[in-house]
Amino acid sequence: MVFGFILIIAMGHFYCMLLPLWITITMYRELLNLQRDREREKKIHSWFFKIITWYYMVLSIFYLYFAFFDERLLTLIPQSSILQFLVKYYRIISLTLYASGMIMFILSLQSGHYDYQYKIYGWIHLTLVLTILCSLTFAGNIHHGMIWFVLPAFLIIINDSAAYLFGITFGRTPLISISPKKTWEGFLGGFICTLLVGILVFHYKNLDGNFHAKV
Repeated sequence: MVFGFILIIAMGHFYCMLLPLWITITMYRELLNLQRDREREKKIHSWFFKIITWYYMVLSIFYLYFAFFDERLLTLIPQSSILQFLVKYYRIISLTLYASGMIMFILSLQSGHYDYQYKIYGWIHLTLVLTILCSLTFAGNIHHGMIWFVLPAFLIIINDSAAYLFGITFGRTPLISISPKKTWEGFLGGFICTLLVGILVFHYKNLDGNFHAKV
C-alpha cells in the first residue's frame, strides 16, 4: 500500500488528483446505500437505480472539475481537439445533460413508489454536494503544489501511529463505546504529536522559501 502511494506521487499531479476522486466515488456509494431499501427496489422494475444514481455522479464530476480548473486542465492532460471542445462548451453540455437526467427520472417514476423515488433523487443531490465539493477542494490544493497532497497524508500517518503508541502504553480511559480499544490517552497523544509536527513543518516553511513551489 505504501509503495502504491509513493508510485502515485511519482506519477505527478494529475494522478494524485485521481486518488481523492476515487475515494469520493467510494464515499458516494456508501452514503447512498444508507438510504436505499433493496427489498423495495425489487418491486420497482426500473433502470432508475442502476443508471440515474451514477449518471449524476459523472455529470457532477464533469461540470465541477471543468468549472474549477477550466483552462488549467489543458496543462495537466495532453492537448486534443476533444478536450478543447469540452473546456469551451462544458457549461451548455452540463446543462443539457442535467435536463436529460431530469427527464430520465420523470420517465422512471412508477405509481405507488413516488415517495421513495423522490427521496432517493433528493438524497443523490445532497450526497453529491457533501462528497464532490470536498474532492474538488482537495484536488485544487494538489494543483497548487504536491506538498498539499503529501502533508495531509503524512499528518494522518503521524496521528494514527502516535495514537496507537500512546494508547497501548498509557491507555486507561475508554474514548468511545463503538470502538472500545480507543482511549483518551491515545487520542490526546496523537493530537499533540500531530500538532507538534505541524508546527515543525510551518517553521520549515518559514526557513525555506521554496516550500510554496510546486514539487
